[in-house]
Amino acid sequence: MVTYLNFLFSKLNGVFAMDIGKRLKRLRLASSMTIEELANRAGLTKGFISQIERDKTSISLDNLELILKALGETVQSFFAELPVEKVVFGPKDWVVINEGKVGRYDVVIPRGVGSLLAAYIITLKTGERTETEEPYSGELFGYMLKGAMNLRLGQRNYKVKKGSCLFFEPKQEFFFKNEDRAPAKVLLVAMPPNL
Repeated sequence: MVTYLNFLFSKLNGVFAMDIGKRLKRLRLASSMTIEELANRAGLTKGFISQIERDKTSISLDNLELILKALGETVQSFFAELPVEKVVFGPKDWVVINEGKVGRYDVVIPRGVGSLLAAYIITLKTGERTETEEPYSGELFGYMLKGAMNLRLGQRNYKVKKGSCLFFEPKQEFFFKNEDRAPAKVLLVAMPPNL
């Protein structure tokens, strides 16, 4: 059993550490058990259970097993319910947005609210330009995948060619424009998400 737990924890590698306390609390409440009752059944202190549920302390494999046993759960069932975080995103996962009806914007990391960054692929045909983005506090990184675009940042123009990177703090208005004869595509990473 301990070998199986070690395997599970090595696979999780801390990804769900913050979720364990919340999940234990949900199980306790579903069992209509107080913290004190759970502590008595598991042979642990009330304060320790409270800290675990609030993610204020880490939990050993042995203590986790004691708590789960007191809740009538198994370690296997507890971890079987954990969602697997999506790590690889392909084109079928992308979300296309065309609010301005100019060019194509693919959100390539479709995460929810609260993400620290967002990644987009912006594709512009010849003569197309993005809408002017207002200044904001953050950072933008880009990598030119195909063709070339002009970046207008404040009063300055920058030519960004295939294979080139760009990085700036958007403290001024900016937009991209394709003045070349071929379509252009740029991967843009915004931190925090703002486009």
